[in-house]
Amino acid sequence: KLKLLYMKNSEIETLADGIFEQTPSLTYLDMSDNELRGLNANTFRGLNNLDSLYLRSCALSFPAVVVGEPNPRNITTHYRKLEAGRENDPEAEPDERRRILENAVVDFVTIGQLLNAALDNEEDDDDEELRLFREPFRHLKRLQYLYLYDNKIEKLYPELFHTLPYLHLLDLNKNSIEVWTERVFTNNTMLAELKLSGNKLLTTSDAMLEDFEDVYVNIDLTDNVFHCDLGICNLKSAVANKSFYLQDWSTAPSSYLCFTAQDKRVPITSLSTQFCEDLDTNSSTNPGNGDGDPTSRPSTTETTTTEEDEYEGTTSDAMLEDFEDVYVNID
Repeated sequence: KLKLLYMKNSEIETLADGIFEQTPSLTYLDMSDNELRGLNANTFRGLNNLDSLYLRSCALSFPAVVVGEPNPRNITTHYRKLEAGRENDPEAEPDERRRILENAVVDFVTIGQLLNAALDNEEDDDDEELRLFREPFRHLKRLQYLYLYDNKIEKLYPELFHTLPYLHLLDLNKNSIEVWTERVFTNNTMLAELKLSGNKLLTTSDAMLEDFEDVYVNIDLTDNVFHCDLGICNLKSAVANKSFYLQDWSTAPSSYLCFTAQDKRVPITSLSTQFCEDLDTNSSTNPGNGDGDPTSRPSTTETTTTEEDEYEGTTSDAMLEDFEDVYVNID
């Protein structure tokens, strides 16, 4: 009974539905460094005992259809129309265009675009077809370790990891993930380590902070492009209140920087209480300015006050005491 399977760097681009149905004993699968363009709910069907899944550097992205938005009636049909219009002469004879449509092949690269752009206002029964692409890990009920490092993931949404109740570690480092405003990890009650380093997080939302509170060991948010706004002040406060633990927060504060309104990068830990209180007041008087909204930060004519700025241009008592111990010369 096969338990470990290594398929790294094998030039794999697509996986047929149910391809792993004959390997139900598999507990470890490594498909890193392939060119997988997309996954759906049936890709890993049959892997009921899989414990660890490595999908590093696979160019993966996941579709994120807005709930309640009208959806394409038929993904394949819309794709074929798109391909025919994009790659072929619109003046082609009807018979030739019909042949193109009949022979077109669905490419997962385009699926995400289709789910958001190829919309149909009619109500129909294709919700399950859409869920196939929104729940790529549906059959991995016992999965504990999921490595999605260095892919092209931009959006996190509630259904993405909902079917993984035993998930213990989730590595999403080095993607393009943006702020999410709906809870994503409500069903991942055993999540101990969440890695989100090197993404495109500008701030934190209330939903993100609530998700982080349920991660009971370690969260890595280093090397993101944070802005010094109210959401980041809320992050700083949550860490200070020990709502959750951030990796390197105390030991390497330079790993958590945010941009001020003057485009100066400062450690988040150095944001002063007064600065955050001013942001909170501004948010209360201008309720439209939410977390992540540039207008929720001070204008460019204002100065972002940090604890370091309070001593800039002067000397502290600690500095003077240090100088007293230098017995020859200080420059």
